[in-house]
Amino acid sequence: TNETFIPMTGTWRCSWENEKGDVEYVDAEPFDVVSFPPAVARRFENITKGDPNVESILMVVIGGNAPHAEFTDQSMQTLADAGVWPRT
Repeated sequence: TNETFIPMTGTWRCSWENEKGDVEYVDAEPFDVVSFPPAVARRFENITKGDPNVESILMVVIGGNAPHAEFTDQSMQTLADAGVWPRT
């Protein structure tokens, strides 16, 4: 499904791979809107300046009547290595 992302607070780096496999990005600030089409691998990084312990909020809007999240194999391994996702 198409997914739309809106930073509510903070600054977020939204990155993706282009058709050549190069990583591109845009830095989004509060109330900017970033939308990705289906099947585009993307990544979000909180790059807010200042105290790194202050939370920032990124709102996600997923379209369709049966949305679900998909992660790359590398992302799943990173989560498992960090101990925040069960190993399969």
